[in-house]
Amino acid sequence: MGFSLLKLFLFLLLFITVYSVLFTVYIIILYFHCQDSYNQFTFLNYIKILVNFNNIYMNIICKSDNNFNIMLNLEDYMMNYFSKGNEFYNNENYKEALSYYKKAIENKDCEYHAFYNSGVCYIKLKNYQKAIDMIKKALELHKDSKYFFNIAYCYSMLKDDIKALRYFNLAWALDNLDTDCERAIKLIATKIKKQ
Repeated sequence: MGFSLLKLFLFLLLFITVYSVLFTVYIIILYFHCQDSYNQFTFLNYIKILVNFNNIYMNIICKSDNNFNIMLNLEDYMMNYFSKGNEFYNNENYKEALSYYKKAIENKDCEYHAFYNSGVCYIKLKNYQKAIDMIKKALELHKDSKYFFNIAYCYSMLKDDIKALRYFNLAWALDNLDTDCERAIKLIATKIKKQ
């Protein structure tokens, strides 16, 4: 009997070691897959999910009496509110997307992307002031020319040409190859001169 327990223990130890190595290799592969800046936040979410799965797996092995509670929490680990919001956005269901982006923000899940995407949803819904508020929150966390561009667009739609020009200039300062931004600056500058 004691010999069988020793075999079982050694088997579990070997299995956990192999699992840990495979887990590490998978993380490295994901890292190289997500090298561009757009996908880096996705990599961090993969890591978060994998670490949570690893914790669940280790808890199942070490605390088998607690399996039921672990499985109930599995849905929480799988739910990526930001990705779900993107699904609704891609299907042009902006109000539903907003509800998921809000949950993503509450859970610090791709936070600045969730703020920005919320702002874009508000633009699609023609609620420009709310869009400005959301994108400014994204700017507090991360600077990006497209954030400034969309704030400028919102001010332009609200007929505030001075603020629109200011934000288009900020966007262009960050990305002077953006021809749309350059065109918008010229149009608004011409409009302001005529007034």
